[in-house]
Formats: sequence, C-alpha cells, structure tokens
Amino acid sequence: MSKQPWMKFFPADWRADPALRTCSLAARGLWIEMLSIMHEANPRGDLVINGRAVTARQLAALSGSTEALVVELLAELGQAAVYSKRKNGVIYSRRIERDENRARKLRENGKMGGNPSLCKRSQNEALDNQPDNTHIPEARCQKPEKNSLGASAPREPAPPDRFEEFWQAYPKREGANPKKPARIRFDQLVRRGHDADAIVAAARKLAAQHPKPTRFVPQAITWLSQERYADENVVQLPRPAAAEQWGKRLEHARRTRRWPVDQWGPLPNSPGCLAPPDLVEDTDGEGWEERRDAA
Repeated sequence: MSKQPWMKFFPADWRADPALRTCSLAARGLWIEMLSIMHEANPRGDLVINGRAVTARQLAALSGSTEALVVELLAELGQAAVYSKRKNGVIYSRRIERDENRARKLRENGKMGGNPSLCKRSQNEALDNQPDNTHIPEARCQKPEKNSLGASAPREPAPPDRFEEFWQAYPKREGANPKKPARIRFDQLVRRGHDADAIVAAARKLAAQHPKPTRFVPQAITWLSQERYADENVVQLPRPAAAEQWGKRLEHARRTRRWPVDQWGPLPNSPGCLAPPDLVEDTDGEGWEERRDAA
C-alpha cells in the first residue's frame, strides 16, 4: 500500500494530452483504474500487486469488466503509447516514476540539510522520450506557506530574464499564443523544482528543428503544461500536409456545424476521430450535424 493516500489531478493536463485523447472513453476509464493500482503498488508506478504483474484477468476483476474487453483496451492504450513496459513485461506509468524519483531526490536533499524546494530537476530525469504528463490524477488543493507572523509567505517567480530567453527561443510566438499564460506556467514549473535552463535549452532545440514557425508547433502554454521539454525528441509533430488539410476541414466544420462522417470519419472529440488532437478544440463536435452521403 502506498504511503501517499491521495493523488494529484490536473484536469487541464488530462484533457490536453494528445495521446490519451485519441483513445476511447472506455480506454481512458481503464487507464484511471490502472493509475489507482500503480499509485498503491510497490514499487510505485508499476502495475503490480504483491510484486507480481497484474494480468488481464485480474485487471478485469478489479475494474469490473471482462477479460476480452480489458485485452482490447490495453492494446488501444499501448498503441497510443499511453503506458510503457519494462523488459520483464510489467506495465508502468512514466509520469508516476518520474515524480517518484523527483520526490526521492527532494527527501535526500532534505536529510542532507538542503532545502528540497530549491532542488532543481534535471532534464535527464525523463525516463523515455514519450510525453506522459497528463496521466496522473493530481489535486491542486495546496495551502500557501506561512511566515512566523501567520501571513502567507510570497513565492518568488522565476527570474524574468529566464522566461524572456525561453520566449525568444520558442519558435511559435505569433497568432493566438498569449505570452502571459506561458509566463505563469513557466514560473510555476520553476517553483516546483523544474530546471529553467533545461526548459530554455529544449525550446532552442525545438526552434532548431523547426526554424520556420508553423501552426503545427504547439502553443507555448501547451508545450510547457505537458512538460515536453523533458522529452528526448522534444515534440512529435504531424505531417504538415495532412495537418494543414485537417485544419481547413475543422475550420469549415466550425462555420457550417456539419461533419461528413463518410469522408472524414467520426466527429471530433469522439472515439476514433482521425483529426490531429492538437488541432481539435474542446468544443468541436458539440451540436454538429453528422452528414452522410445518400446511398
């Protein structure tokens, strides 16, 4: 049983994860069940019970489903790279493992007399090159620190020059890409122990890969929220030609509120949607007419 009786949950991060949004509602529900088991497991983050890997039959019993459906949903989650597997075949959550390693470092620094809140997280803590930042439920119910007089102690934001370096390095600054939310998220990451140098370096690497800013590079706030700077490949982008075509289709559908399912597949934000997740807005598909060609 985990020593931590609760988990944090970031609803915005969960909804913003492109890989997870490509999965069906049933698959996302199974993933929540798996996260609960992995949170309480030893080692934390592995899908194990009493040190043994959880089988599909056991997972079906624990989640109140059938073994056949669990096998199908596990394949769907695996195809979307939602989880990873160790060499012995045990499923694990990359995000939980990263957080666990970070917490262990902070505890060690505290025992040595240092201030754990000032310990920086290096870029090398990422355990693989897949983004996995929205898969852990996290609750943002945190109380501000108080000084000796009982007043809330203000936290210093990241140095403005570090954010400005990031903002100047990031390849996409035009269009609907507001600077203020990006600054707020940048400051939050640094206060939580993330390495500002690593974030700036990753932004420069992304800019080098894509010297001409395009709509296919995610907004800075999205890139920061998903902690993509920790990924070895920085970011996975769709093919420009395909993404540009889908962008035009989505714009047309937003104007007409119609979606030709025979040609473009399922509605946006519905299981099996073929449109690139980073182009789909949260309200896309709501109230749209599913148009079908006459037989």
